[in-house]
Amino acid sequence: MRFKKETSFVKNFLGNLLSTVTLTLVPAPYTQSHSLETKVFNYNGEIVAQYNHRASVTKWVEALLIVIYPFHTEEAKDRRNLCSYNT
Repeated sequence: MRFKKETSFVKNFLGNLLSTVTLTLVPAPYTQSHSLETKVFNYNGEIVAQYNHRASVTKWVEALLIVIYPFHTEEAKDRRNLCSYNT
């Protein structure tokens, strides 16, 4: 089993630079990709099956998101959806 974390140095560097220069007022995305490779062997050491899975996570960094976040939590969204169903 092999687990790899992949990031783009150029994108992260430019995102950090933009975020720092604007004091995080301009949103900057940071994407991390992960891959998992698994090989299944039989008793003779031969590969029987091979599985690959990839996933990525994007985080946004912005100072103004701290002010907006309390109004956009999952709990607040659920309450709004519940209220819209009751009316």
